Amino acid sequence: ELIRPSQGQTLYILDEPTTGLHFYDIEKLLNILHELVDKKNTVIVIEHNMDFVKTADWIIDLGPKGGFGGGEIIFEGSVDKIIKTQNKTGLALKKALIKTKLKSKPRILEKEKNYPKNLIIENAKENNLKNVSANIEHGKMTVFTGPSGSGKTSLAFDTIYQEGQLRYMESLDTFSRFFLKNAKRANVEKVQNIFPPIAIEQKSHSLNPRSTIGTITEIYDRLRVLYSHLGVAFSPDTNEKLKTISPEYVANKILSFKENEKIQVLAPISLKSNQSFENLVEDFSKQGFLRIRLNKNYFSFDEKIPFDTSLKNEILLVVDRLKISKKIHSRLLEAIDIASKISDNKIIIAFEKEDLFFNLAFADEKTGKSYSQITPKSFLFNSQDGMCLDCQGLGYLYGMDILSEKKLSKASILDLAYIFFEDKEIDFLISYFDYLNIDVDTPMKNLSDRDLNIFLNGSKTKFKQKNSSFIFKGLNSTLAEMAKHSSKNLKESLVPLMEKTTCPSCSGKRLNPLSRNVRIKNLSITDFCSLPVEKAYTFISKIELTETQKKILKDTLDTIEQNLKFLIEIGLGYLSLDRSAPSLSGGEFQRIRLATQLGSYLTSCIYILDEPTIGLHPHNSYLLINALKKLKDLGNTLILVEHDEMLIKEADYIFDFGPKAGMQGGQIIAKGTYNEIKKDPKSLTGLYLSHKKKIPLPTKRRDISEKNLKIKNANLHNLKNIDVSFPLNALTIVTGVSGSGKSTLINDILKKAAFLGIHQRKDEITLPYAKISGLDNFNKVISLDQSPIHQSSRSDVSTYSDIQPIVRSIYSNLMLAKTKGLKPRHFSYNHLSGMCRTCWGLGYKKIQLQFLPPVTTLCESCKGFKLNPISLEVKYKNKHIGHLLDLTILEAFDFFEAFAKLTKKLDYLIEVGLGYLKLGQGLTTLSGGEVQRLRLAKELSKKRSNKTLYLLDEPTIGLHFVDIEKLLKIFHSLVDKKNTIIVIEHNLDVIKNADYIIDIGKDAGEKGGKVIAEGSIDELIKNRNSYTAKYLKSYASK
Repeated sequence: ELIRPSQGQTLYILDEPTTGLHFYDIEKLLNILHELVDKKNTVIVIEHNMDFVKTADWIIDLGPKGGFGGGEIIFEGSVDKIIKTQNKTGLALKKALIKTKLKSKPRILEKEKNYPKNLIIENAKENNLKNVSANIEHGKMTVFTGPSGSGKTSLAFDTIYQEGQLRYMESLDTFSRFFLKNAKRANVEKVQNIFPPIAIEQKSHSLNPRSTIGTITEIYDRLRVLYSHLGVAFSPDTNEKLKTISPEYVANKILSFKENEKIQVLAPISLKSNQSFENLVEDFSKQGFLRIRLNKNYFSFDEKIPFDTSLKNEILLVVDRLKISKKIHSRLLEAIDIASKISDNKIIIAFEKEDLFFNLAFADEKTGKSYSQITPKSFLFNSQDGMCLDCQGLGYLYGMDILSEKKLSKASILDLAYIFFEDKEIDFLISYFDYLNIDVDTPMKNLSDRDLNIFLNGSKTKFKQKNSSFIFKGLNSTLAEMAKHSSKNLKESLVPLMEKTTCPSCSGKRLNPLSRNVRIKNLSITDFCSLPVEKAYTFISKIELTETQKKILKDTLDTIEQNLKFLIEIGLGYLSLDRSAPSLSGGEFQRIRLATQLGSYLTSCIYILDEPTIGLHPHNSYLLINALKKLKDLGNTLILVEHDEMLIKEADYIFDFGPKAGMQGGQIIAKGTYNEIKKDPKSLTGLYLSHKKKIPLPTKRRDISEKNLKIKNANLHNLKNIDVSFPLNALTIVTGVSGSGKSTLINDILKKAAFLGIHQRKDEITLPYAKISGLDNFNKVISLDQSPIHQSSRSDVSTYSDIQPIVRSIYSNLMLAKTKGLKPRHFSYNHLSGMCRTCWGLGYKKIQLQFLPPVTTLCESCKGFKLNPISLEVKYKNKHIGHLLDLTILEAFDFFEAFAKLTKKLDYLIEVGLGYLKLGQGLTTLSGGEVQRLRLAKELSKKRSNKTLYLLDEPTIGLHFVDIEKLLKIFHSLVDKKNTIIVIEHNLDVIKNADYIIDIGKDAGEKGGKVIAEGSIDELIKNRNSYTAKYLKSYASK
């Protein structure tokens, strides 16, 4: 530790370092520790040796006794003060001091120093930052604002969070660090007084379909414990309560089978810890047992048994082998009794073709069917113990929803077989379904759930014919596979028909039948998770525990109740715990993580949040603000990257970045409180906050009388059979509080119908939950949602924007390229033909260091230009493709002025305000707002007509006031060209610019799903029932 470069401010914690040391060695140890303290470090030692203790600067004495008699601080102070007391440590120290003089040096104690008030950052140069320095006060809420791409995220996440993460990792031992992803050190000269950072950003949104709100917040883990202890299990077949059954009952059940049929009474056994299979066999052999069944195969104890420790083995002890007859009654009872004692009441009766499982402690009295004991694992839909085996715990199946088509639902398996198969194959198919006892002539709507599930989703049952074994994959999975991998024509026909369909076996509940039938107060765990969080909280708060139950479950129940309360406080009471993670918006996901942090009660941390207001209606913002204040009041420091005026107003301090984006930004142009920023003439944000600069309103509103795009009887999710009409050739904004049903209406209904209508060339599309008409007014649909774009180390602005293919084509048509026989692929740094073989087209080499972050060095072969030497010889205007990567979009526009196709694409990027980006700039370096506009530019650059329907979901995410102004100009120019734009939005500046507004609400979840108000802005602000009208009226008056 002394060899390390002295940085100071390191905390050393030692546990009895004098153990095993001689007095002479203790003196050496003390010298080392005092030297560390002299270098501005802090040392905390747990120690009993008084020769050591007497040299301390500060003593904390715990006691007064051990165990339950201790646990209190009985003294805190210097050596001089403790020796004046009569406690045991004080008396012992007094004796030690008589022998020798005190060796410690007088120091100013840390308690007397000032607690670090500020996080100090000096000369940050990450990405586009230009030697930025900042002092951020701890325990306060600080906002970073400014145009998109001005450097806010670079300072907040790439500098502060990165440095904090790195320091945490440095505190770990070498072995632990080996398993963690090494963090790269931020490009900054000094970061001082940094606390442990926690990042809540947009990029980390989980897309795992197995994740739900319950699993993300860990509420579901605690629910599993609660239901396994408090839940009452009922039979999935008879709905009878599962109880204990007697060995007599099992014996009678077995004897009711066909006489003379051979059976074996088996006891499930498992290896104990540190027990080998050979020892287990020896133990049972001594008890008189002769045979065992291992993984479906029977073995005698006398023969060599092939036991593989790497497999998950099923071991069953053969207790007795019998033939069914009334004479064996007493012998069978005895075998059942022995088996139940060996295997904790679990018995397997093995017939020649199948096994019958019995659990004496857990069975249905009416049918005798036994079930496995309920444990927390029984409710785990990501494990074989709890999942529905048909959908593997996902709750849905992917394929064609045949039953939604009335004509097809009336057809039989045989009718459909004639569509897909030839005569020989049909005969084979009939014999397969006969083998499974499924009638191929019964209409599908009349088939049992089991038979229908096998036909649609397949079966693992093997069917043998002519020495070959076959399994049926199912019609749905076959069509789904064809939609992915078949010919282009087939794909185009099948893809619109493919969709996620609710699993018919579990009805989307994810769990197996038994787990779905364990109830508390008549509510199963799946029923509980499907409740809105507000109702779930009410239910859980009414559960009363007995004194015995309190000892086990009180903490579990309290934690569930508390976490549900935090979700309600943050404005997510309308969501249910079974809501799948991919279906959440970025804003919802961020707020769920924020609620989880509130429940953790961490203090002295730095929370860095990336636009926590995304997806929030102004009416919901106060809930978020209250949650952030609670987090701050716990003693945490909050750093927010934010553009929302309501949240900026609540900040203790504001840093305004700018003056522009990219290389023209990267500076703090203004800082201060809300009122100081408003008055600062240098602050671009301040000009908008003080309303000296405003986003202009259209001078003339468009005609909205022609409302030919109509949705009728929309009743999906929380929508209440609503009818909505949209004007054509206009900008329509759909708004409303979070969770009111906006995304359901636009993304789940209109978007799906529009794609189907254009593909099938129909004016009217009828879905199970809505009827949509007026689709023949469009010949193209462009949809832009919040799903993240694919970002890899190989993707950059030019590859994502489809600029590279045109550039490659230009270079391959040059004279030198033709002479050398070079094709477009030879100019691609992502293709083997064109890439530099030293760095494989990356432009740099990564040198992996075992316990340190990898070091990146410029590739010596291509000098960072990514291509091979032959491709780099070809130049246009004295520049090869490697040189182009360093050009900004504005520079590239001038450079390629002769190529209209390319300049058109570049023009769209300039139009959305991204002219400052470099062509070779990696997508991973872009901010959220830049990515959003890059996607928009890509969509705009595609070939389009004047009858395009644009569906946009919160396009203002990550955008500053100045960026929104640019975005609105694009919207208006598109509408002026006779296109129709429908936008889901909460931003009041965008809503003010709309020709037509539809307000969905009034509240979220079950209390939403209605059209509260619709019309022009003048009509809307007169509506007293609309939350949007209230905020719009107040904002418009400014």
